[in-house]
Amino acid sequence: LKIAKYTRDYLLNNYQDVKVRLSRTTDVFVSLGNRTRDANNWGADVLASIHINAATSSATGYEDFIWNGTVSQNTRNLQNTIHAEMIKVFKNFRNRGKKRANFHMLRESRMSAILPEFLFITNKNDAAFLKNDSNLQLIAKHLAIGIAKHLNLKHKTNKPEPKPSGGVRTGNRLYHVQIGGF
Repeated sequence: LKIAKYTRDYLLNNYQDVKVRLSRTTDVFVSLGNRTRDANNWGADVLASIHINAATSSATGYEDFIWNGTVSQNTRNLQNTIHAEMIKVFKNFRNRGKKRANFHMLRESRMSAILPEFLFITNKNDAAFLKNDSNLQLIAKHLAIGIAKHLNLKHKTNKPEPKPSGGVRTGNRLYHVQIGGF
C-alpha cells in the first residue's frame, strides 16, 4: 500500500496530464473482481497491481508478470519498460525475469496491466530492504518513471498550466493510471 501511494504521489508531483486512482487507500481488502471492474469502468490506460512475494523456500529477487494469454504489443512494451526501471532498484538482488501468468487482474483488465513482485517478504535480506521506507520510495519512484516512460508523459514545468474551463481537456491526452497494492 505504501508503494502504491508513493507511486501515485511521484506521478502526480512530477508529470503532466496524468490522473491516478488507487484500488484502496487504507489497509482493507477489496475483491479481485471489484479491483478489476473499477479499473475497467474508469478507463485506465495502465494497471499496476503491486505485490510483495512470499515463498516457503529461500526465494529472493524481483520479477514481474503480464497475462499468459494473447496480449498487445503495448502490454509487452509496458513490461519491458517497467522491468528495465525496476532492475535499477534491485541490482543487488536476483533478477527473476519477465514472466507471464493467468492472474485475475492481468487476465480481466481491458488495459495494459502488469503485476510486479517486489522481492520476498519471507526472505530475511529482502524483508530488511523492504522495511526501509526510503527503499519503498525508491521502488515507487522507478515504477512511476517506468509508467511515465511507457505513456510518454511530460515532466511538469515550474509554471502552472492553465486549467481548461468546464473540466474538458483540450489538446493533450490525459492518461489514467490504476494502481493497487496487494
